[in-house]
Amino acid sequence: MKLAISIVTYNRPKHIKEFLNLVSFQTRLLGIGVYIFDSSSNRLTADVVGRFQDEGGQNIYYYKYLEDKEPRERLKKFSDALDLPEAEYIWLCGDKFMLYPKNYALILDFLSHDYDIMTMYHIGDGIKYYDDAVQFFSECAVPLTHYGSTIIKKSLLEPYNADWLNQLADEQLYHVAFTVYANAIANKKSFQGVYVQIDSTCFLKKSRYVTPSEYEGAMWDIWVEKWYHSVMSLPKSYNKAKKNILCSMDKELHWYSFKNLLLQRSGGQYSVKKFLKFRKYARQIIQIPEWIVFCVSCLPQKVAGYLYEWCMWNDFRR
Repeated sequence: MKLAISIVTYNRPKHIKEFLNLVSFQTRLLGIGVYIFDSSSNRLTADVVGRFQDEGGQNIYYYKYLEDKEPRERLKKFSDALDLPEAEYIWLCGDKFMLYPKNYALILDFLSHDYDIMTMYHIGDGIKYYDDAVQFFSECAVPLTHYGSTIIKKSLLEPYNADWLNQLADEQLYHVAFTVYANAIANKKSFQGVYVQIDSTCFLKKSRYVTPSEYEGAMWDIWVEKWYHSVMSLPKSYNKAKKNILCSMDKELHWYSFKNLLLQRSGGQYSVKKFLKFRKYARQIIQIPEWIVFCVSCLPQKVAGYLYEWCMWNDFRR
């Protein structure tokens, strides 16, 4: 098998049904494996997958795990998602976003050229080829953090066994896939990587179901503190690129623009206390002046909300 899609999921049977409705026919037609790694607290997801298997989904595989409670339990599911599929390339995906199947034939065509890693995103300009792993990782840091945007040779992942993943759990790193990809290609000789820009209208399909996300209300914890530690834990070969990688989220996605800071403050995502706690990380990640970040953190939440609405109104008028 050339390519396997590994989906990690937890208590989201509706998402899995939506995903399989979208991809089951095309993946079977193209010989792409679909592996589902589920730690749900019930059998609803298993029942959904079983129905697709009974209807001819011989390329669909299902693995059941204990409910996620500890980092090691989550990493076991993650580790198996990279290790168990019998394919040359592994495509690790979540259950809330999926790449439209219209892109699958294009993906297989790229993989026929024996790239070590391929990443896809709607930001950028066309196709870019890399023969340097550090440059690739530095310039593609944003899509590399997104489940569903990266495909990698399975052979590159084999050195990263359960002991190594347990070490990640001990260090409480959050962006595990990002860290695994970085280590896998860090010392690759004759490296070949490719970035493919795909139009947003035919890239990721967002699930129509609204489910709680651990990202909501945790921007500062996940994308300031944990992002800083994840980047700083990268191998030494990335040392010269770490500064650029640290601020890549803000440069490309503008998560900490003045307007977004107002939104975060209005929702109570950060305060003076949190600003001071994360200050040493924030100053290397956030691109606008530190005094502005501090001033916004001092605003009453309602005032920040009014200012955010005013900014949005001005944008609309333009």
